[in-house]
Amino acid sequence: GNREKLLTAFDHQSEENQRSGKVVVASGMAVFKKESDRKIRDIFERADRQMYLRKSELKKLHRQEEAVNE
Repeated sequence: GNREKLLTAFDHQSEENQRSGKVVVASGMAVFKKESDRKIRDIFERADRQMYLRKSELKKLHRQEEAVNE
């Protein structure tokens, strides 16, 4: 859907920014799950986990790029 397209575009821009030495932002997104979300906090915690996963991916990508450029 549209959310996924926006998140993908945001991720690509972050990767491009990283390659060119610009500001990089990690993001995460979660959607309300009627069957399991009892509190708004549940949604934010999932989004937060996604953000930290993305942050980890970006750091790994950065280390790989540094290794290639040495």
